[in-house]
Amino acid sequence: MLRWHDKPEDAVNDREVPLRPWKGITLHCTASRLNGKRQGRAVQIWHEKRFNPSLGMGYHFLVEEDGTVCVGRRWRGQKNGAHEKGYNATHIGVALVGLFDHGADIPSFPQIKALIGLLRLLAPADLRFHHESEPRKTCPGTIW
Repeated sequence: MLRWHDKPEDAVNDREVPLRPWKGITLHCTASRLNGKRQGRAVQIWHEKRFNPSLGMGYHFLVEEDGTVCVGRRWRGQKNGAHEKGYNATHIGVALVGLFDHGADIPSFPQIKALIGLLRLLAPADLRFHHESEPRKTCPGTIW
């Protein structure tokens, strides 16, 4: 079950168990075009088919185009993500809805504001851009 929050601090505090010691954050994009609609449920369905259906989407947080922060089961239960091999157990997965390659989309101001809020609250020691070790992939997009 996904939950949406208007404030990043509400999203970070939406957990059922104590916060575990994460080492950092990996930033992603959904590679789906911005369309003015919430896409969290579609991402969850796709991830449930691809990964473990009982854990929902592979990201801990998904930032919608309107800046609302979608919180998944993995964050609420402080479970490993399913977002980047080798970092799922140590890094929080945060994805922005959109395709940020070669001018396809530009993150909305509310998305950037929510992302900054999450980064401030989570205070990562390490901020990774997904696939930075795999040059053939551009997630979270070439604009970063």
